[in-house]
Amino acid sequence: MTRKPTVIELPDQVTDVDFAAWRRHGIKLICLDVDSTLTSFNGSFIEPHVVEAIKTAAKNGMRFVLLTNNIFGWRLRAMQKTLGGTSVVEAIYNPKYLFDRKPGILMLRRLQKELQLESSQIGVIGDTYVSDVQTALRMGVARVAWIVGYPRNDLYFRLFIGPREAKQRRRLAVEQAKKS
Repeated sequence: MTRKPTVIELPDQVTDVDFAAWRRHGIKLICLDVDSTLTSFNGSFIEPHVVEAIKTAAKNGMRFVLLTNNIFGWRLRAMQKTLGGTSVVEAIYNPKYLFDRKPGILMLRRLQKELQLESSQIGVIGDTYVSDVQTALRMGVARVAWIVGYPRNDLYFRLFIGPREAKQRRRLAVEQAKKS
């Protein structure tokens, strides 16, 4: 059986993702990145309109998990609670050991096995190409929303990663525009 290519969408923020369309395309579970996607980098506040969008999608049958390289369980559990508890965000997947990090696929494989899902039933929403989009592409998930995300303050990201990612995003947007 041949695998369908991953569809990459370029919304500005989480609330721009059409969860109903993802559901119609067979997505059963969405993996949400945390830092700079749901919150500012290392922040804990989730905008009310984001919380509402995720709760509404969950009421309409979408399942959610947090998929993050962040290791601070207390912070992640607080976010899970803010989003509606385990009835909305059913699990938190973060590194169990040193090499269990994005862009590696070990966390996503563990999630897939524990939740008994095929790659074609999983979507990912994240803000960076290197850790979120590449992880999704390597796993062959059905859909990825590469959002703009919150601004990052760390110097390394601003100088080296950010400009490269912006260039990659523009290239992808041009390619998609040519196809449509």
